[in-house]
This record gives sequence, C-alpha cells and structure tokens, in this order.
Amino acid sequence: MTLLRSNYISLTVILALIYFSSDRLLCSASLHQFTKFTNIQLNSSRENVVRDAHVFIYGQEKVRGVNLGGWLLLEPWITPSLFEQFVGAPQEAVDEYTFTQVLGYREAKRQLHKHWSTWVIEKDIATLASYGINHIRIPIGYWAFDKKPTEPFVVGAFEYLLKAVIWAKKYNLKVVLDLHGAPGSQNGFDNSGRRDSVGWQTSAADNIPRTIKVVKIMTERFNTPEFKNTVTAINVLNEPSNWGGNQLNITQKFYKDSYNVVRHMNNDILVVFHTAFLPLKTWHNFLSSSGFDRIVLDTHNYAVFEYSLLALNQEQRLKNFTCSNKADIISNQGIWFSWRMVKLFKNIKIF
Repeated sequence: MTLLRSNYISLTVILALIYFSSDRLLCSASLHQFTKFTNIQLNSSRENVVRDAHVFIYGQEKVRGVNLGGWLLLEPWITPSLFEQFVGAPQEAVDEYTFTQVLGYREAKRQLHKHWSTWVIEKDIATLASYGINHIRIPIGYWAFDKKPTEPFVVGAFEYLLKAVIWAKKYNLKVVLDLHGAPGSQNGFDNSGRRDSVGWQTSAADNIPRTIKVVKIMTERFNTPEFKNTVTAINVLNEPSNWGGNQLNITQKFYKDSYNVVRHMNNDILVVFHTAFLPLKTWHNFLSSSGFDRIVLDTHNYAVFEYSLLALNQEQRLKNFTCSNKADIISNQGIWFSWRMVKLFKNIKIF
C-alpha cells in the first residue's frame, strides 16, 4: 500500500499484487488469471505512440497498478526457471549477481536478453490496459545505468525499460520507475541484485553517491516532453532495510538528497520513499518537517511469504490481509497529511 502526500493532493493507493511463476501470471486485484502470452512481433515504432498522454489527476482518479517483477531485475522466486540450471551444480546462483558471475558475462548476456525480450512484451501491456490497469511499476537495478568493471552484472536492461515506457504511453498507462537494487545491496535480499549482506551504507564510500547518480540519470532520461504524463513517479530506492548496518538518519538524508535531485529537474513527478520496514508513524516528523511536495510513502504488506497466507484464496488474501491494514494507514496519514485528505477520502474505496 502507498500513501501520497502533497500540498495539493493526498491519496491511498492499493497496488495489485502480481505473482509470476515460470510462464503464469496471476492478477489478484481483478481476480483474473491469464497465461503468459506467446511472443508476437514487436512494433516499437514511435510513430505508433500517442503523443499527448492523459494527465492523471491523483486524488481524484483511482490508481490501479501492477508491478512487473522478475523482469529487468531477477528474483528467483518469481523466475525459478532461470535458476533451475544451477540445482546440483558446483556453484550456486541465488540472485542476479551470482547468476552473471557463475555463467560468465557472455552466457549470462545471452540468457538475460532472451528473458528480457520475452518475459514482458507489448501484448502484455495492452492486456493490462484492457483490464482497467492504469499504472505499472517497473523495477530495475542500478547496474543498468552505472556498472563498475569489477561487477559481473550484464548491462542492457535500459533498452527494455525504454520499450516498456513507450508501450505504456501507447496504451495510456502511467509508469512508476523503481530503483530496485543499489550498490552494496540496500537490504540483503535477492531483489536488490545481491543476497545475504547489507552493504549499501557501509561496504563502500561511493555506494550512496552512486545511488543518487542513478536517480539523477533515471530522471534525466525520462524528463522529456515525450514522456511527460507517462512517467509520473520515481521510487528512489526499493526497501532499504533498517538493519544490517543501515542507519535511519542516513537513509533519510539519502531521501532528501534524491528528492532534491529530482526536483532540480522536475517539479511534477511524484517522488517515492519506502518506509524501510518501519511503522508509518516513524516517518511523521521527517515528512512533515522537510518541506516535501508531491511525495509518496511506500509500505509493502506481503501476503505470500507465510504458509497461513498462502493457504488463502485470492479474495480471502485481499479481504483478510491486504485490506485489514486500512485502519492503520488511514489513522497514520491523518497526522501529517494536509487537511484535504479528509475530503478526498470520501471518494476512495479500499475494499
């Protein structure tokens, strides 16, 4: 779930949960189930792109979004088929870092480009739009923009990110760019690109400056007339932990610095901060005293990593878990959101 704060708008957003397994896709928001589509001829000609993107009015229009996980940054639980080749092998791959390290750059590049070109295609974006989805969140790792020679990662995901944004504009979807992995790993999860150790704030002095550099590059590359009103939000870093050497004050300084980098180029795009797995109330003072405008506080309520939750069907999972957090979100946002929240909430349905 996501909270939005602005001097002008405020909103509670429910993001649809997307589960990928090999070649199946489940969309729990609409409770639709559909197979991964067979590849079709890609037509990415910019002449086919609608030039004037619809202006989405946050606070008045309802956000219905999905996350395109496991595509431009590998997560073994989402794309297990890519990691089956390492079962019983002398060297194990558990994340994208070790995937590229064990295979070597050449073979990893071959496999990744095949994956990138087939996992999400234009027809998928068109189908999401046909289901009433109006936002897509696209995770990507820092190495797509800034990779050191000593890092084994394969470069090339940006090409596919650009295609996705062009498709999104064509089908009138809004895009949340999501920096999912930072140098040193911000949480020690495989979704950061490197599992087990948290070294973002401690392993190298240039980790945070490199992360800010990537935020700048992402903003610059999509801060163009062509993508105005298509790329509407940038998540400056997904799920930085509050453990493993990460300190909250350093994370908050990074948020401020990233916010300033974005605002130096664009005053309209939403800037997204994750809660660092801390209670919402932890962020009240920081958010209300920093002079922020058009920011989103992003909190992730997972319903897939416990057997008791996996035993629920899709409707039960939404009602008994996801929507049960409604009261906490509403009660916390009222402390630091603008007074306009009260009026807007009358028009927002949270299941």
